[in-house]
Amino acid sequence: MNIIKWMLILVKAKIFLLSIFSFSAVGGEIIKLGNGLGENIYAAGKSTIEVHQEHCLYSMTLLKGQYLKFNAPDVVFLESKTNKSDEEWPYLSQVETSFGYSWSFKKNSDLDLKWFGLMCDNKKNFNFDSVSESKPSSDSPELQQIKYDNAFKCPGALSEKGWRPTEKAGATNGYVFEEIKNENLSGFIVGYKNKDRATFGRVVFCLIKNESVLIGSAENHPRPLSVSFKSFNELKRVVSDIRFLN
Repeated sequence: MNIIKWMLILVKAKIFLLSIFSFSAVGGEIIKLGNGLGENIYAAGKSTIEVHQEHCLYSMTLLKGQYLKFNAPDVVFLESKTNKSDEEWPYLSQVETSFGYSWSFKKNSDLDLKWFGLMCDNKKNFNFDSVSESKPSSDSPELQQIKYDNAFKCPGALSEKGWRPTEKAGATNGYVFEEIKNENLSGFIVGYKNKDRATFGRVVFCLIKNESVLIGSAENHPRPLSVSFKSFNELKRVVSDIRFLN
């Protein structure tokens, strides 16, 4: 009787270990990305990533050939068939201004690859309310300038019908604006068309939950990117999978 019990216990243990192995093999491993104790600054798919970026805590699922790199203060997503050197990765560019720093992302080569940079911000630095767009502001001059700068990074306003583009998005025939919504957050993604209209030269998105704003950007001023419509839709799928954890 004792032998039978031990055999059943061993069988159950084997099944349990096999289930753990299978879970990890399909991307069940959770990797923490950040600059804290026990956190990584680099991650590759297949895996689920928990990102600690300032006060923004969120998760992303990486597939094979997809990578994330934590640079502080930014995080960069890159999809590539081959490993890229540090010089080949997109990078954050910052310029000091009277109100702090103005930032953008750049990429020196392979302008058709799928990638974006991420920055974490606070909702107080934006004006997403469509009702108050034309109202006089009581904000300090510094905050007004920050909101003005951010209005070009996140050119959307929230109305009763959902997110819509603002005038800061530019001419209506020059971009594609699509809402992003899941049970965890809301936001939008914008693709700015190149002059040939067959590709996008710049892609931005903004995801909002409570007071956290996650700004994403793929750009390369003054030389535009060459993101196909297919790649734009694939980037949207990656972005739509992001979940805030706080």
